[in-house]
Amino acid sequence: MASLAAALVERQRVAALERAERAQRVRLVADPLVTVQDLQRVLGHYLDVLPGEPVANLKQVDTWVHHFQSVHETKYRFRPRLQKSSMVVKETGFPKLRGRAADILGLSQAMLHLWESFMDPQDLQHKQVHVFVKMNAQLQEILDEFSPTYGFVALPPQQAESAFSLGLKMAQIHAQLKVHFEDQERALWNLTSKTHFALHSLEVSRFLHPAMVWCFKGEDTMHRAQTLWKSCLQGSKHWQVSKKAAFKESYLLSL
Repeated sequence: MASLAAALVERQRVAALERAERAQRVRLVADPLVTVQDLQRVLGHYLDVLPGEPVANLKQVDTWVHHFQSVHETKYRFRPRLQKSSMVVKETGFPKLRGRAADILGLSQAMLHLWESFMDPQDLQHKQVHVFVKMNAQLQEILDEFSPTYGFVALPPQQAESAFSLGLKMAQIHAQLKVHFEDQERALWNLTSKTHFALHSLEVSRFLHPAMVWCFKGEDTMHRAQTLWKSCLQGSKHWQVSKKAAFKESYLLSL
């Protein structure tokens, strides 16, 4: 009985955490990963472009983005505060903006105007990034205008062709930037399998809207699983944790 009571208390605690998480989160269906993943990388490049110390640059970007989104009444605003370099720079690997995809999704216009404000118009790579973020904003507009929210299960043929063309051009620029910075031994513009997936989702967008094949609801599940497994660590051997987590999960699902 004691173990069942403890499991019930744990279930209530997990449910409370989920409710608090959902209250702070914008629940939406996502556009393809290219609009989120590449915005994360563009911000990593900003810190490399701006003069001054990285943390000071990051705070400048934070102030600029929040002011821009407030003035332009951006629908999905970036709520985290960029006050620490760990929000972008990792211990190893490539810089990448941390945060929920739902928060990052609304950065397309802010990123475009921010880059236009700080870029060097004579620098080839800066011009490439400018074209990239401009096409990203165009892609975002197409996906938003013909969103499933307005009854579009798929993009109209003309818009689908435009979206796929934009995706291919963005991927080409992405690859060129990656090669350029690799030659300089600088970790910028990493290319992953997510870009491949995004291109496929755009390729078939005339049959199925990209928002229909990817969503952010999985973040809730991951958070719940993380909380559940963390509750099983204390006082357990490593081989006992999975068994304990499975028991709790089965019990909670049966309630």
